[in-house]
Amino acid sequence: MVAAKAIALKPQLVLTYKLIKGAVRPSTKIYALPYVDFLSVGNKVPNENDAHRLVTVIADTIKAAADEAGIGYIAAVKTAFAGHEMYSEDPYAPGLTGSGAAHPNAKGYRKIGEVVAEHLKAN
Repeated sequence: MVAAKAIALKPQLVLTYKLIKGAVRPSTKIYALPYVDFLSVGNKVPNENDAHRLVTVIADTIKAAADEAGIGYIAAVKTAFAGHEMYSEDPYAPGLTGSGAAHPNAKGYRKIGEVVAEHLKAN
């Protein structure tokens, strides 16, 4: 059910990407980013495998919307936290509770920036 809701967001994403595309110069490069798979590995949270599959559904939906809207997509962001998932020794996301729950911390945002910068330099 949650996956279906994520997939149902595609038309809204396409519209949003097209609105952004229409508001800038035609030569402007626009990129969509997937959700980072920040979830733990090793069954440290309930339903971990289902959560990873949901992150993939969301990423696939964002990519499909980006493709339809004619903008770029930086796939490498999805796996940017490999080895630094929540509950690892050096997590880039603090976990599912408390301040900043389910969002990158400063190291995580820096890593996302590095991945995006590498992509921009290569393209």
